[in-house]
Amino acid sequence: FWEGHTYKRWGSYAEPMADNLLKLTIPVYVAVGTADKNTLAENADLLPVLFAQRRKNNLTYRACLACDHWFNDTRPG
Repeated sequence: FWEGHTYKRWGSYAEPMADNLLKLTIPVYVAVGTADKNTLAENADLLPVLFAQRRKNNLTYRACLACDHWFNDTRPG
């Protein structure tokens, strides 16, 4: 257990997200907050590059400037 969840729950994240998304042929929409401390760059910011490298055009990628994991604005004021 970690943070009240079994290891099996956390172990489900062992496979990189990009590997699964690249297998899809349906449209993929990804929105990320640039101030999200819960999402690593290699799991989100590199997605457009990986899709382009494989000549896949089914990704729509949007970044919310200064937003956290829940898309709340983190800028002061």
